[in-house]
Amino acid sequence: MSLEVRPLVPADFVALRGRLQEAQRGEARLLTPWFALACLDVGPAWTALDRGEPVAAAGLYLTGWPWPVGWALLAHDAGRRLVALTRLVRRALAPFEVVATGVRRGFRAGERWACVLGFVPTSRDLAPGWRLWLRRRGPEAEPEMRHGT
Repeated sequence: MSLEVRPLVPADFVALRGRLQEAQRGEARLLTPWFALACLDVGPAWTALDRGEPVAAAGLYLTGWPWPVGWALLAHDAGRRLVALTRLVRRALAPFEVVATGVRRGFRAGERWACVLGFVPTSRDLAPGWRLWLRRRGPEAEPEMRHGT
């Protein structure tokens, strides 16, 4: 299965709004063209399309934190494209020494994908209800980052 990747455009958030996986549906109200522009203002973002339909959007916040903070939104049917999406995200993360992300506590599929992408949980929250996960290149990762807590 081949995915097309392009820079995020505001209409992609609108297209994904009604197609989000169940655990992310609470964020649907945020997915406006204006929020897409705000995301683009603080870092790069991309959309993965299958046959012209957005199946995922992801990006990096490059301001306000010591490391880039990755985010992703997946359509409810993105699972069958997860191998290709994982490869795309890994390539986007590769240049960075450390990347942070947040996974909603109890969102098991999000935790599994974070692990596959090389993130490990920390004992801290990124935001209320969102556990901070870090991805670090190389063996010099701090013990908490290697083993989680």
